[in-house]
Amino acid sequence: MAITVLMIDSDETFSRNLAQRLAAEDCRVFTATGEGRARKILQREKIDVVLLGLNEIGHRRLLLLGVIKKIRPLTQVILMLPAEHLSLSIEGMRLGAFDDLLMPFDVETLLERIKAAWEHKQKLQRAGSMGRSRDRHQLQREFAGAEAKEGAAADGAEDEVSSAPIRDEETS
Repeated sequence: MAITVLMIDSDETFSRNLAQRLAAEDCRVFTATGEGRARKILQREKIDVVLLGLNEIGHRRLLLLGVIKKIRPLTQVILMLPAEHLSLSIEGMRLGAFDDLLMPFDVETLLERIKAAWEHKQKLQRAGSMGRSRDRHQLQREFAGAEAKEGAAADGAEDEVSSAPIRDEETS
């Protein structure tokens, strides 16, 4: 399965070249130079990993991290930043970034980080769905137990409590 990546960077040439390289590695890549287009893509597409460039507009662009997490909470964000903006890395991690890369970086390192971010997202999704499933099963058991007690207490009537398993419906 291809990893879906959104690259947000103001340098169109850099974005285009990196997007071509990532596509050659079986990534599905979207690019955006501005916040408006990035928001539209995030709302329309299921993005696994965002590459967020923090060049000359670092602090302002870092605010987009909060927007990304609000629209797609499980999407993992990797910050791409020049060494002179290293302080943004600390702030970005505090705001929920998965990782950072100092520019310039080699593509192999980027690919490793993208894969690690995707795997982290998958782990979070599995944990979330397992938690919802456990919660649902616990509620079903509690409800069945409450029904059984109610039935036994009502006028001495013999209500039958089904022991058939409750079928979960798939959620998407």
